[in-house]
Order: sequence, then structure tokens, then C-alpha cells
Amino acid sequence: KSERFQAWHRSCFSTQAASAETQRIVVSSLASVHHYLTDPKAWAVIPASIAMTNISQKAEQLTFRRLEPAPPCRTCSVLVAKAYGRNKLVQDFLQCCTAFTEERSYLHKL
Repeated sequence: KSERFQAWHRSCFSTQAASAETQRIVVSSLASVHHYLTDPKAWAVIPASIAMTNISQKAEQLTFRRLEPAPPCRTCSVLVAKAYGRNKLVQDFLQCCTAFTEERSYLHKL
């Protein structure tokens, strides 16, 4: 994780800011997080893509909010071996990946 992300996380989720009554649960599958949101005081931080897909089945029972301040942007990279980088099939696949990710800007839906 980047230092900028770590600094943001510390400022928002400082262990000093958490009260002694705060309960924390770590789930291995974000798709199942809605099962733990039964208490009216319960909340979770999840990626927008999960909120828009798996959690939307419970949307009438949940409130969705953006994190403020928002976390810093992250960079995702694709690594392709030089031997295959100019291959038409690889180029077509990368174009499909780019189009797919550009079509799914989940943040504007929240």
C-alpha cells in the first residue's frame, strides 16, 4: 500500500479514535458483508463495485455513502511480456479490459 493511502487510513481509522466499545469484524468475503449489517448502528467500508453489485440486493435496507475525505487514487498497471506485447490477440484483450473498466465507474452511481 502506498504511503499516501496509509496516511489517509491512519487519519480516518486511527486506533486512538476508536472507542473501547467499538467492535471490529474482518470478513473474508465482501459479498457476505450484508449479513453482518443487521444492527442499526453497524457499518462497513467496502469497495463501490461490491456495493453496486452484491450488496444492492439489500439496498432498501441500507444507506450508501462515500468516504469523506476520499482515499487517494490508486494506480493499476498491466504487465505484458515484451514477446507478447505486440500480439494482436493481446492488444484486443487489453482494449476490451480498458473498455470494460471505463464503462464501470461505480463512484458516479453512489
